[in-house]
Amino acid sequence: MKGVNIHLKSTTSKLRAELAKNTEKIEKLEARNQELRAEIEQAENTEIIGIVRASGYTPDALAALLSAGGIPVQTVKEDSTDEA
Repeated sequence: MKGVNIHLKSTTSKLRAELAKNTEKIEKLEARNQELRAEIEQAENTEIIGIVRASGYTPDALAALLSAGGIPVQTVKEDSTDEA
């Protein structure tokens, strides 16, 4: 019986070690995901600022537009003729 008991302890120790290793990896990945979310938010904010600046609205006009409920969307009409 002693040999079986040693084998079970060995198996349990290996499983606990793997669990600890996986837990550490998960914590690192969660931290990285948090960093990525922050970087994405910063990039989106930068894009928005660029779009607003390119629109040419004054700060007052932009504030009035936003308080009115929206920004007019300009659509680009594609040329449907193909040049051969």
